[in-house]
Formats: sequence, C-alpha cells, structure tokens
Amino acid sequence: MLQAKRTNMGNNSGAVQVPLMDDLWADGKWEKQKFIQTTIEGGRLIQAVDLFCGGGGATHGFTQAGVQVVLAVDSWNEALEVHKLNHPDVETACFELGGSIIETAAFIRSKLTHGAHFHLHGSPPCQNLSNAGKKDRGEGLRLVEWFLKLVEYMNPDSWSMENVHPLRRWLDENDVPFVIVNAADYGVPQTRKRVFAGEGWLLEPSHVKEDWVSIIDALPHLNGELIEIVNPKIRKRTVHEPIRTITSKTSSQTKIKINTNGCTESMSKRARSTDTSIDKPCKTLTRQIPTLRKVNGEATKLRALTIEETATLQGWEGFKVPEGIKKGDLWMIVGNMVSPPVAEAIGRGLI
Repeated sequence: MLQAKRTNMGNNSGAVQVPLMDDLWADGKWEKQKFIQTTIEGGRLIQAVDLFCGGGGATHGFTQAGVQVVLAVDSWNEALEVHKLNHPDVETACFELGGSIIETAAFIRSKLTHGAHFHLHGSPPCQNLSNAGKKDRGEGLRLVEWFLKLVEYMNPDSWSMENVHPLRRWLDENDVPFVIVNAADYGVPQTRKRVFAGEGWLLEPSHVKEDWVSIIDALPHLNGELIEIVNPKIRKRTVHEPIRTITSKTSSQTKIKINTNGCTESMSKRARSTDTSIDKPCKTLTRQIPTLRKVNGEATKLRALTIEETATLQGWEGFKVPEGIKKGDLWMIVGNMVSPPVAEAIGRGLI
C-alpha cells in the first residue's frame, strides 16, 4: 500500500459547483467559463494529467473512475491519434518530454482548475529498462528521473508512475515509494506485472487468484469459433446435456492456447513459456501479435488475435482503432499501454 502524500480533500459533502475554464482562448482572455457538478471525493473536483500517455490506457482508466483528464502528452503522433479517437474530449499535446521542468510545469498548470485535486501520472518509455530490452538503460532512467523531478517541483496532491518490473530495484535504492501490481488482481485477463510508484492513493484489488478473469471469460466468442477445432468428431449433445465449451474437459480434448510472443508452430522452451491455456489469464502482452495455437504434442497456428481482442485482454473493451496507422504501430501502442482497470483502481483509491 502507498501512503498518502496529502489527505486534505476538504470536508464538504454532496455535489458542489466547481468552476472549469475551457481551453478556448480569444483576444488574450478566456472565451467562456463553464460550471460543472462533481460528487467525487466529497465534492472536490479531481483532475489528472497523463504524461507519456501513449494510446490512452491510463486516461481511459482514470476516466472510468470519474477523474477528469485535462491533458495527455506524448511525442508519438500515431499513439495520440488512437488517444483522440477513444477520448475526443481530452486535450492532447504532441511534443518531446524530458526538457525544461519549469516550462513543462507552467504548461500543465495552465490546464488545471484552481482548487481542484491535481493528480500527475507518467509512464516514461520502458523498453530500455525491460528485461527484454537490449538498449542502454541510461535513456530510460533519464526520463524516469526527469518525471520524478517534475513531481518534486510541481508538488501535486497525488501522483503515480507506471514502469516495468526491473525498475523496482532502482526505486528501492532511491527511496521512491512503489508497489508491484499484477493486473489480474484488478480484473484484467492477463498476469501483467508492473511497478507503480507514487503517493496519495491506496490500491484495493478486486479479484483473488481463484477468481481471476480468464481469456475465454474476456473473449467468449472463441467458444463457438473453436469448439469444433478442439474436437471435430465431438458427438452431438442431447437436449438433456449441458452445452459444451472450449474449456470442457474431455479425454480427447486438445488444449487451445494463446501465445503472447506470436509463436506459430514452434515448440521450443521459449515458445512454450509464452503459451497460456484459454481458461486462464494470458501472460504479459507485448508488441508481438498474440496467436491462437492448437497444442497436442505439436503446435498448429489457428489464427492471430485482432487488435480489438488484444485490447480486451489489456482490460479495454470497446477499444477503437483509427484508420491509416501501420499495423506494427498499433500493436506497440496496445502492447505498451497501462491496463485501464489498474489506472481506474488508482483513481478510485485517491486519498
């Protein structure tokens, strides 16, 4: 559990009127002002800024929690196109983060409503810090350090930073508070482990291991699609028998697995290590296109998952895909995103 940085959320209860200025600038003055109602946390408006936002996984989760995301920033235009399509009401900005702390802070503050609870979130690029990465760790750590300096300078009411599991040692050595989060504990059909550093929030898991959401729970249409592939000679059931599913246990059943590394026929140790039976949560998704495989002594590729199916395994149902973006970019955007249910849990856990 993370300890609160500040807990002064006010003593008011019920809905209150909070002023919110639109980002419509005219002749050097705000063109108009809106008043909105909020009942979040006893009546105080909660606003978030999402840095290194990618396609918007964190934004989606915060929004689901009732947090108003006022700004999302990334330098990758294709990712921002995904973000805009899925969250058209959130302002985005495309520029390289990691420069002037003072200028970045001033830009962020210009988007915030006076008196609102300010939550700052960042997901600095993690490829250089990952176990799977081969690049120099220096650039990845530079952006992590930059984000933490920004937090120190801006002193938000609460903050969070998501990154890969190997960063935990560096965070521990530098006395940065963090927790290790398994996305499956928050209803995501994936055993994705990530480091979440930060202050000002507490996480409460929604699922225990026995109740984790499986692949087939998240993608129930696979039942009808794959039942005959599992056993093409399956006997027709009588009206008195229960409906069989893809995970029904029969002596002749062949396991259907999802391989998160995109393996097709390989049965190497590495390939098998990224297989998961579809009655369990899948392993960590990456930029690779997951494949459905029939495994029975040997492996046979059935098909690849769609980008929408893969987003669902990240915990984002209803994910929209813009036209004109390269396939490889889309898979990287989805594979790298923050699982929205985890961000939602942080948003609901602000203290």
